[in-house]
Amino acid sequence: MSESPADKFLVDHYTISLGSGGSLRIPKDWREFFGEDRPVKVLLLPSSGPSVWMFAERDAEALRAIEQRTPPDEEVAKFLAQFGKSCEMVLTSKYALSLSAGMRCWLGICRQAVLIGCYDHAEIMSPKTWKKINSNPDPRLAQAVRELGF
Repeated sequence: MSESPADKFLVDHYTISLGSGGSLRIPKDWREFFGEDRPVKVLLLPSSGPSVWMFAERDAEALRAIEQRTPPDEEVAKFLAQFGKSCEMVLTSKYALSLSAGMRCWLGICRQAVLIGCYDHAEIMSPKTWKKINSNPDPRLAQAVRELGF
């Protein structure tokens, strides 16, 4: 993958309400990572959870090479059966990403989604999936995050 500049990485998590047509608005502090004030392509890759990882287009070629070598787990296999390979989508100039009804159903997203910043990509999942993953956070991790200034 290409390296992102040190001042451009994704952190934090947000609960986002779905807009019309199932659209998600990307948080303002993440917009520079994807590209300012213009439509930009992103690549969505299935992940377990179920969740979807969203990468900037600049990483697409390297990610496709990885995707072809990685054996899918059961949830990813279900995604691939329904949607095929990874999905290229476009973030509009207003930083909205429209997820299809089928994609929202697979993710279990009805009214809200959780966006999680994972340094070089964002992860999209349902609040129910996030609650399951984030149910017992390790207090040492929280302390380390505070010490790093996040």
